[in-house]
Amino acid sequence: MKKFVAHLALLLLFVLISPAGLLAQQGAAAGAPLPGPGSAWKLPAHAVAGSTAERRAAWQKLTPGQRKEVLKRFAANLGPALAKAARQHTAASPPDRSVMSQRLGGAVQSTAPGAQLRISGPALFTPLTPVTRAVTPRTAISGPDNDFDGLPDDFENALGDAFTPVYHVSTGEQPGTGFALFGDFVPQTVIQNFPAVPPISHYRVTPVGFGTDSSGQQIGFLEIDYLTLWNRDDGLQIGGDCETYAAILGGLIGLSLADLLDGAQGHTLDDERSAALVGAPTSGFQYSTDPAAYSGYSYYTAAHEDTFFDHSAYLTPASPVPAFNHLNLGFSRAKHGTYTFNPDGLPLFPEWVIDTTYFTIDDLFAAGIIDEFDYDFYLFIADTLFFSCVVEHFGDQGGSFAGTRINVGEESQPINGSGFIRDGELAGKLNSLLWTVQ
Repeated sequence: MKKFVAHLALLLLFVLISPAGLLAQQGAAAGAPLPGPGSAWKLPAHAVAGSTAERRAAWQKLTPGQRKEVLKRFAANLGPALAKAARQHTAASPPDRSVMSQRLGGAVQSTAPGAQLRISGPALFTPLTPVTRAVTPRTAISGPDNDFDGLPDDFENALGDAFTPVYHVSTGEQPGTGFALFGDFVPQTVIQNFPAVPPISHYRVTPVGFGTDSSGQQIGFLEIDYLTLWNRDDGLQIGGDCETYAAILGGLIGLSLADLLDGAQGHTLDDERSAALVGAPTSGFQYSTDPAAYSGYSYYTAAHEDTFFDHSAYLTPASPVPAFNHLNLGFSRAKHGTYTFNPDGLPLFPEWVIDTTYFTIDDLFAAGIIDEFDYDFYLFIADTLFFSCVVEHFGDQGGSFAGTRINVGEESQPINGSGFIRDGELAGKLNSLLWTVQ
């Protein structure tokens, strides 16, 4: 077996531990406000979030007929470059769960669709004593294993608590939108609705495998999937001119507006998740059942998972994070994408679409194919679409632990009335691991 890297290389950002406060009871507020995405998010040349007053004024002076003609020229001039970029992107190996999983041996890979996000701000951890089900440090836990995965249920509960996130629910959620409990059957069916605060967490603890660090110490790894299951997704706030611009761009990259915005529309049920890879020293290929012995080695956040706007990402700390340090996560308003930073205003279009658009506009102007007027008009359209229309929204109202945390067990053997995890979308999230050991 290849040696496991003792301190995993930084893949996306440094995860720092911040003493953001203490919590004595479940569901209470905890943690500092989420940090912004950081100054390392660099806009393409000449791109302006929200556009400029000059570009906006010039566009507003046009008649409806003139705007239509500009949009027609925009499509004709940018079409070839965007179509070519779309073909190249499609030809690349499509991500799937077997490819996306981080392989824990030799070089660690990060192939989640959102890994290209350029974020410099630190992810906040809140160091706390156990939030419920008190754990005696350095004490092994035994007992029944009702999901038959080789781990005692009481240990899974304590471990889930030791790493449970601090959730920041956005302000401005629609009345009636919140978390839910579900029937013990398929299909996944809401049996009781709850408000958005405090959150409800369903989680699963499952074995990943064993590796050795550079000192030769054997490490047993477990994956904790934290499911945040909403009763609905209220969709992006998009319409009018925004919809027109999106429809044109969709046509240029080979997608209809319906296909383009499929992942952005509102719908009933919204199954979101984050995950933590945790490990503890062990021997004889037996997992430690002492929750305090574990540290977090890697984290996963899902945002618009498996859609055109996928911003899911693996986050790996510079060194393992000890138990009872809780990752702060924010849910974007209405869509509930999960982030380790304040995502307000984060553009959702893939980076390759944004960059190709601005590079092509600059090239057209430099080559004299478009004049200075169309140059400003095209920049206004791109600025508006990418940085005002199709963006995340979030208002931080502070963090809290999930007031209810339910161990769902394994897909093959659900527990605690969690038979609904065998339904299609949820089963797809749980039937393969995000991390594997070589």
